[in-house]
Amino acid sequence: MVIHQQVDFYLLKANQVIEQAQEQLNVGMQVQEGDVAEYTNAQQQLEEISQEIEALSRSATAEQRDQLGRAQQRLRQMQNQMILQRSDY
Repeated sequence: MVIHQQVDFYLLKANQVIEQAQEQLNVGMQVQEGDVAEYTNAQQQLEEISQEIEALSRSATAEQRDQLGRAQQRLRQMQNQMILQRSDY
């Protein structure tokens, strides 16, 4: 069983990564060139936290899986937005 603190930690980490990715997405939308390295790094961080949450979900309670699942969905949405934004260039 997953400790409640672990779930809270990864939910907080997911929110922070999503916020950082949103900032990079906003920068990319304002300046079409943007900083490719930072944009790519934000995408990589989204993928990493997504994988960590997926692994954590395997040993979580039903309530924790629900919370983690919602975080996963937000991560996927951000990943999709970033992919679509870059394909516009």
